[in-house]
Amino acid sequence: INIWEDWRTRMFLAQGLSGNTAGGLALFPLNLLCTPPRIMQVMYAIHHTVTIFAYSYSLITHRLGGVLVQGLLFEMPVVFVLRRELAVATEPSPAWLHNEDLVNIHWLVTYAAFLVGRGCSSVLWLLSVIPGYGADRLQDLLHVEDLIAYHTFAVFFTSLNCRVFILLMCWHGQDAEKARSRNQVSPGEAPSIAKATSDRTQ
Repeated sequence: INIWEDWRTRMFLAQGLSGNTAGGLALFPLNLLCTPPRIMQVMYAIHHTVTIFAYSYSLITHRLGGVLVQGLLFEMPVVFVLRRELAVATEPSPAWLHNEDLVNIHWLVTYAAFLVGRGCSSVLWLLSVIPGYGADRLQDLLHVEDLIAYHTFAVFFTSLNCRVFILLMCWHGQDAEKARSRNQVSPGEAPSIAKATSDRTQ
């Protein structure tokens, strides 16, 4: 269902990103071959496919259940990302998108949720590969095929998190810049605004 939804809304997935966002590094190297909406669609499709495989593997084998719990925690920052997406798509846009301080607060909360929901999982994986402690415990608890699946999922989602964090920073920068521009009054508008205010007070 998610893949179908992404296909139907593929033109909106980029959320203002362009091939030159962050100096072209935000979507590099895929921006050399595809448009930002297509890149985001492909990234979402790969994410959904790997997630389906991970949950299917655990449900079939009855192993790696802890990894799936971490997968649920991955959704913590998504709540705030969806709040932002809905705000951007709403006309007129909510008041908090016009206030740079409120925009920054929203994104600080998003980063905090990201670090708690996703960062902790990556840290736990890194601890689990430390020789003499984590690696030895994994050898005792998991079969060979489980180890392969565990490290494959960990590498994939940790790499994905690094990419997603860069995208979050780009969206944050865009929202903050738009909030500043909305609050700026052009020199030509200033006299008319001052005159209108004067007229209302007379």
